[in-house]
Amino acid sequence: MTELEKIKIFAEIVDCPAEEITAQTNLQDIPEWDSLSALNYIMYMLQTYNIKMSGAEVRAFKTVADVLNTLK
Repeated sequence: MTELEKIKIFAEIVDCPAEEITAQTNLQDIPEWDSLSALNYIMYMLQTYNIKMSGAEVRAFKTVADVLNTLK
């Protein structure tokens, strides 16, 4: 999966325009990235990849790249 494909998946989960983010974007700079988005991401990983992620793991993410690195 390419980085662009991963960004599109992330943008869909977070409900923000993919064109506005890059791998280097800080998550705190994305207004749509909030606790609900984090929960959506956790559920996406569980349902799609059967990977359990904790809230602490997701809270440790600083950039979009941190998120993308968990996608297969």
